[in-house]
Amino acid sequence: NDIVISASSSFRVVPNPNRGSFVISDVISGSKLEIWDMQGRIVHSAVVVNSGSYECNINLPSGVYGVSLGGDEAGKKLKMIVQ
Repeated sequence: NDIVISASSSFRVVPNPNRGSFVISDVISGSKLEIWDMQGRIVHSAVVVNSGSYECNINLPSGVYGVSLGGDEAGKKLKMIVQ
């Protein structure tokens, strides 16, 4: 099963820092979203269904996480802080 991967180069995580509830803005339908901890373990992944914004409300322990949109080495990566 091939997944078509596309990404916006301007996506943002709002608010950042957050408490596990946040919005990822400027997403494109079909983009692969991944959130991982600092040990490299994926803690959340999804394929974006609708373009625009993607709401997340996930229970994560406090810490620093990586967020990628695109799903490959070319995808943009951001740092997110959960308080």
